[in-house]
Amino acid sequence: MATFLDISGLNFFSSVFTYILVFVVVYALLTWGKVLGSNKGIHALMSAAIAILFMFSKDAIEVINFVVPWFTMMFIVILLMLMAYSLFNPGGDIFGLLVGSGKHRVVIYWVIILSVVVILIGLGRTYGERVGPYLDEEGNPIDSDGNIISGSGDNFRGDGFTNTADWETNVGATIFHPKMLSIIFILLLGTFTILQIAR
Repeated sequence: MATFLDISGLNFFSSVFTYILVFVVVYALLTWGKVLGSNKGIHALMSAAIAILFMFSKDAIEVINFVVPWFTMMFIVILLMLMAYSLFNPGGDIFGLLVGSGKHRVVIYWVIILSVVVILIGLGRTYGERVGPYLDEEGNPIDSDGNIISGSGDNFRGDGFTNTADWETNVGATIFHPKMLSIIFILLLGTFTILQIAR
């Protein structure tokens, strides 16, 4: 039964939305960076060409369809945080938090880090199952002819909980393994130590 809030029909237009989004983002970057000069016609032509190339790749459309909602939520959260900041600090420079200097410059670094993480997760969800070209659908190691290699599964997949056929489970088990968590902790500790020494 169709309802007023039924938006499932918009799935047919997802490629059109992807085209418009890629066109606008590439056009904005070319205009802002002036990589190809200041001719807006060339910027529009290049943006249209890149957007059309994206249209031919189902994987690129899948990455964009995964990443865009996360960026939208991140934008909304940042906007709400800036509104809360202006509520408790009337007369303060709201956008100085994002583009300012000094201790408030950290906000833009967090936005960049979260953006890179979201893009990497989107790429991982799209291409993750195909990263290991020598694994079959069940996660068994295979040679270049497609034959299963017997007795060498531990060399390819490890001997822990990361030897499942599900790529997301393997990534989660790898990241949250105690050795990996200790490496991340040591890297973060070293980063903050260098930051404190540099001041």
